[in-house]
This record gives sequence, structure tokens and C-alpha cells, in this order.
Amino acid sequence: MNSEATYAAPANSSSSLLPPTKNHVLLQSGDSQLYNPTLLLLCVGLFQNCAVFGLILLLRSFNCQRTLDLHFWIVILAATLFAGPLIFLINPHISGSMLFFFLGHEAVEVLIFVMVFAPALCRKHPGRVLYAGWVGLATISIIVAFNDHHHHGADVISWGAFISDSLNTATGTAMVKKWVRSSGRDRVITAEGMAGIGFIAHGKFLAPSWAD
Repeated sequence: MNSEATYAAPANSSSSLLPPTKNHVLLQSGDSQLYNPTLLLLCVGLFQNCAVFGLILLLRSFNCQRTLDLHFWIVILAATLFAGPLIFLINPHISGSMLFFFLGHEAVEVLIFVMVFAPALCRKHPGRVLYAGWVGLATISIIVAFNDHHHHGADVISWGAFISDSLNTATGTAMVKKWVRSSGRDRVITAEGMAGIGFIAHGKFLAPSWAD
């Protein structure tokens, strides 16, 4: 009778709605063993992406035209460049959330590239550009999450970084050219040109290391 009571429910399941079980894994580890790790990783990635995009839209009063501002996204990119090494210092272990953070950083670089090389599109359809960016980010997050069993999730992020850093170099080059043509008369263009130098340095020196 006592042995049957031992198998009556999973451990720590006083509030569990699951039926009685004799599964030793559930008894030892609890209900969390029912969930697929891939599903949990996917939920982390999508939630992280939605939270970041939601916060960015909130900071711009949910105005797509104001959100798709080049200077605003340059500040965001600088913040991710500062936060990346800080995250490594706090926890050097590469986790799923850290991979999705770097994926978000790559998405920022791609959006800046679009804003520099297709400004008319961004002015005419800012909402669609932001939506396409989120859909692309969510799609790659799904691919990364479902590649955990094959251990290629980090490879997807690495090659994405190679592509985004190359785009970042092109973006920086275009910004510096615009600065040179203006002869430094416009302070805004000068600031963009200085940021472009940083983009070139970031993309030029990091892209080859990812490719190796």
C-alpha cells in the first residue's frame, strides 16, 4: 500500500493536475520533464525577440516612422556592442538566450543597412520594414531553436554574424563617403561619418574571425 502511494504522483506535485504516474523520471524531476527542450528554447527566443521589439516601439511611442530612425538604431547598436562583452563577463557560458541576443544584434545591423541603402522605402513603408525585420528575426530564431539537436544553432548565428558584419562594413563605407562629400559642414553627417568609421572597424575586423 505504501509502495503504491510512493508512485501516486510526481515529486513536488501538490498542485499538479497530472494523473497519477509510476514514471521514475517524472517522480524524480517533476512535471518539467514533460516539456521538449527545443520547445522551451523556441519560446525563449520568440519571447526575447517580442520583448525587445516591444520595448523599442514603446520608447518611440509606437510610431513606426519615429522608430525607424537611423540615429536611434545607431544608439541601439552601440548599446548591444557594450552589452555583449558585459554579458560574457557575467556568464561566459554560451546559453540559448545569449545566442538569441547575438541574433538580435545582427538584426540591428541589417536594419541599419536597409535604412542607409533604402531610405525611400523606410520613409514610405516604415511599418512593413519593421514587420519584415521581426518576421526575419523570428524565422531565424525558429531555425536556431530546432537545430539544437544537431548542434548547428551556433553555426547559424556565426554565419549570420559574418553576413551582418559584411553589411555593416558596407553601411559604414557609405556613411563615410557621404561625410567626405559634405566636407564636414553638416554636424549630423559628420556624426554619422564618425559612426561609419566605427561600423567599418567593427565589420572589417570581426567578419573574418567568424568565417574561420
